[in-house]
Amino acid sequence: MSGYGVAALGKALIEWITFVRIGSSGMWSKNKKQKTSLEHDYVARLAAQDCVVCGETGPSEVHEFEQGQWFTSVPLCAECHRGTHGWHGTRDRWKNRRVDMLESINRAVGRSLK
Repeated sequence: MSGYGVAALGKALIEWITFVRIGSSGMWSKNKKQKTSLEHDYVARLAAQDCVVCGETGPSEVHEFEQGQWFTSVPLCAECHRGTHGWHGTRDRWKNRRVDMLESINRAVGRSLK
């Protein structure tokens, strides 16, 4: 526990509980419009894919680069998405594998068309 304040640990615990309770679909903003049936089907197809960064076997979490733009979303494993070195961290997992946002979208779309 050294190096972590009680407030930081409490915040991390709340985030984890919220994630577990809501699920890997993430939090839903009150300003975010509901998915259309076509978007819902596409997101389900993405979630069934392997991670576009490291290839970890799905199911995957679906990451939106821009809120509500589901057709540019990508499937990511928990580490490449929420991990310390994932998209919401240092992005080192992405950099080390030479994958950027456009490459990840390209991979996801290509897999969805098979």
